[in-house]
Amino acid sequence: MNNAVNNKRLFLVVPHMPTGYLEIVGKRDDVRLDKLENDNISATAKSVLAAAHAYQTSSARDELVRNYHTGAELLAHTPNLLIVSTNGAGYDTVDVKACTERGILVVNQAGGNAESVAEHVLGLLLSLVKRVVECDRALRAGTLTDRGDFIGREAHGKTIGVMASAMSAGASPNSAAAYSAWRSSLTTPTSTPRRRVNVARARSNSTNFCATPISSRSIVR
Repeated sequence: MNNAVNNKRLFLVVPHMPTGYLEIVGKRDDVRLDKLENDNISATAKSVLAAAHAYQTSSARDELVRNYHTGAELLAHTPNLLIVSTNGAGYDTVDVKACTERGILVVNQAGGNAESVAEHVLGLLLSLVKRVVECDRALRAGTLTDRGDFIGREAHGKTIGVMASAMSAGASPNSAAAYSAWRSSLTTPTSTPRRRVNVARARSNSTNFCATPISSRSIVR
């Protein structure tokens, strides 16, 4: 175990930090974490930048002030920087070419929120086919007089066409598979032997397009 204290210098700009990040870094006695304000680069901030080895940065270019976008201007203050890590899959706040020219590694968190995105897609799908938002607004506005005006459609038996990155495209069918399995468990009689769900069969091949039927027959055997 490395007994040196704070020999690795890491900084980030608040409030842009991944969930649980402080807890993870806090377990390392060889890492010093500096938190800078999302504002102009002060004299104190410059001293932090000069000593920094790693930068955990936001992926949202409109939320992070321009001063802390990782480009030539910021890199001029970070002679010891070795790596830049973005909080999400994107790296709009990082000039990859400028980092590469200086030998600085750039990494992102591809797939870190793939399941969340897939679940969001599934939620929107059900909201759309069941016309949840339309019905809610009509109810709140007091214009809902005939519930037959908002009868939705069935998602069962339909096919999902997923156009997304490989990570999210792979997770969405799995979420659909989980929904199908859950639905199947509700409709299967208790006297019937428990069926085994093979989620692996619903996985995509990490392509940019995949189609998975929302049908328990496609994933249950």
